[in-house]
Amino acid sequence: EKDTMAVPTNPTVSPPSVSVSSSMSVSRQTVISSAAAAGAGVLATVMLQPLEVAKTRTQSGAIPATIGRGVVPVLRHVVRAEGVRGLWSGVGVSAFRVGLGQALYFGMLDPIARAIKAPSTKRVAARGGEQHAAAAPAASTDAPMAPMRVLLAGTATRAAAAVLMNPVQVVKTRMEMGSAMGRTYPSSIHALVALVREERFAGLLK
Repeated sequence: EKDTMAVPTNPTVSPPSVSVSSSMSVSRQTVISSAAAAGAGVLATVMLQPLEVAKTRTQSGAIPATIGRGVVPVLRHVVRAEGVRGLWSGVGVSAFRVGLGQALYFGMLDPIARAIKAPSTKRVAARGGEQHAAAAPAASTDAPMAPMRVLLAGTATRAAAAVLMNPVQVVKTRMEMGSAMGRTYPSSIHALVALVREERFAGLLK
C-alpha cells in the first residue's frame, strides 16, 4: 500500500517575493524625465531665440522709438544692425540655461516632493505606536499628495533651480543685448569672464 502523507501547510507563511527596488525605478524615471525636459527645452530655445532677443531688447529700452512697436520692427532693426546672426545672439547660453534648468527642476522635483510627502515618524508614533510609525513611510509613498503640498513642492523646486541658474541668466541677457548696450562679446565665456572681472561675483546674482 502506497504511503501517502499530507504535507502540512501554513497559510500564514508566504514565500519570499523578489521585487525591484522602488528607489531604482524612481531614479531611472527621474533621469528619463530630466533628459526629455532638457532636450525639449533646448530645441524650443533654438527655434524661438529671435523672439527672446526681441523681448530682451524691448524690455531694456535699447530700441529707439523711431523703430516702431511690435516684434517685427525690432527684428528688422536687429538684422539691419547685426545681420541675421544677431537674431540668435546668446543662443548657446540660452539653450544651456533652459536645458540645465529643466534638468535640475525635474531632477529635484521628485526628491523634494517625497521629502515633503513623508510624514514625521515621531508624529505617527505618537498617534498609532511604533508599528504604525515603521509602516507609515512605505504606505505614504503610494498615497496622493495634498494639493497644497504639490504646490509647495513645485514652488520650492522652481525657486531652487532659479537661484542656481541666475548667473547663467545674467550672461544670457548680456549676450542677447549685443550691440544695443554698446558692447558685444565673442562668446558666453568671454561675457562671463568680463562680468566677474568688472563686477565681481556679486554681478552674477543680479
